[in-house]
Amino acid sequence: MITKNPSYPYRVHTHEKPFWDGILRGLDERLNQARELVGADASEPRRFLLVQLAGARDQVYEMARRLPGEVGELYEEDRHKLEQAVAAFDRVAAKLGD
Repeated sequence: MITKNPSYPYRVHTHEKPFWDGILRGLDERLNQARELVGADASEPRRFLLVQLAGARDQVYEMARRLPGEVGELYEEDRHKLEQAVAAFDRVAAKLGD
């Protein structure tokens, strides 16, 4: 019988991984669409927005990768960061769509 250290926190959010993977896939699709929309001939500001979009996607990736394994305050902090990164992605994507 394997005993578990009682001070080792139980990971209760591992079931969320498919959900966050789905969010990430959706952002990847939107990023690829934005890249096609902007293209190589885009003006400097639009290329800059595309870089910002990719950066927000990378932040979401990092948080989505870590979030299911986090516990307690670390989970809450990473979830907040992930939600903020998704909101930033949406804001930049809206600017690109204008």
